[in-house]
Amino acid sequence: MMSCGHSLPVKCNGQDLILILQLKSDGSVKAEIAGQETELFKYGIPNCIIYTYTSLPALFRSMNVIRPCLGYSIDKQSTLSSINSLILKETISTNGQITHVLRSQKCLRSVSLTSISDSCIKCIKCASSLKRRHESECDKGNEEKENLDKTCSDQDVTLDSNDIKMKFKSLAPNLTENQIILIESQIKQSNLQNRKGMRWDKDVISISLSIYNRNPGVYRNMVQNGLLQLPSESLLSVYKNSVRQGPGVIHDMMQWMQTEASRQKVSREGYFGGIILDEMSIQEDLQIVNYKEGTMLYGLADSDLDVKRMKTLNSDKVYDSLANHVQQYVFNGLTGFRWPFANFPNCRADPSEIFVTTWKCIHALGEYGFSPIYCCMDGSANNRAFIKMHFTGDPVSSKMVAPFYQNPTKQMIFIMDPCHLLKKNTKQCS
Repeated sequence: MMSCGHSLPVKCNGQDLILILQLKSDGSVKAEIAGQETELFKYGIPNCIIYTYTSLPALFRSMNVIRPCLGYSIDKQSTLSSINSLILKETISTNGQITHVLRSQKCLRSVSLTSISDSCIKCIKCASSLKRRHESECDKGNEEKENLDKTCSDQDVTLDSNDIKMKFKSLAPNLTENQIILIESQIKQSNLQNRKGMRWDKDVISISLSIYNRNPGVYRNMVQNGLLQLPSESLLSVYKNSVRQGPGVIHDMMQWMQTEASRQKVSREGYFGGIILDEMSIQEDLQIVNYKEGTMLYGLADSDLDVKRMKTLNSDKVYDSLANHVQQYVFNGLTGFRWPFANFPNCRADPSEIFVTTWKCIHALGEYGFSPIYCCMDGSANNRAFIKMHFTGDPVSSKMVAPFYQNPTKQMIFIMDPCHLLKKNTKQCS
């Protein structure tokens, strides 16, 4: 193993900060700053290379992009560091300027290439929490006095959740649990000085998500008009995106759909409905998303593995292309339950591709207890060709009813979107 030292343009407590680069015989590369290992992949530097005349100079040059953590800047007279022994107070010298900073004992010692700050995440979090604690201790006396006055003057507002429920039950015995939870949340929200301090009940979050998923415009109007105080759209997006999105039929999304239908107490008839297929154009865009388990590319055409194999057999080559359209599948229950559950990015899907993805979605719905009995789509040429694939003759003569692809004992009704048909007929008449 060989170790090399690279002096960084930073001095910590009057001493030079050194980046240690370790090269091992198996080709692995390791970098350390002040004894803390640096994650090289954050800078696009491989952890293992083949030593050549060109790779070694390139590796040494790449060390210049590694940014050391400069801690969290504070005033010289600040007493924040005295609150917690896990915080170190240091002096940093850069370009002859001396700065007093706080540094966490768990400091990463390096900052990612895309970060806009000179401090690592650990130092920022520690300093922020200390600052909040310091401010709260300074205002503790005033807050205790205000809380005491508020308790004495308005005891009814400080009742706990059980007392509030009992009062509502005595005033209106027919109120349901969900109604009481919603009213209780409105009382708590009205007594807060800062809306960001509200901790919403899980049932309120669930109800809000249901309304928002069905019609975001209605949800927005309810909040803006002051009819109800509900969670912000950004908070709902966090909960909604807790299920990782992606092309195709996703198990977590289908389970969420099944759980939501059960929570809304959808009747047995509500599990019957139809699939609404809508294809829309999107802008070509390739995005790289990093997860803990690896990196994913989003923006490529991905209409299931069977479609890819089919295209490979037809073209005799394997290739990927940027998607410029996306097919969205929505389940629409007979009693009003509506849920978008799958999407497939593509390059304007042909009839055979629509055939594969549609029947894949129909089978997935069946596995989770839903029974699609009709399929609705617009009147594009590819959609009309897709429908004709299910009939030996004229689809109209069979009243647009065809047997299931793999189960002839069941039937599927194909419906052309009336809005598109009327628009098309109007253009032809004119």
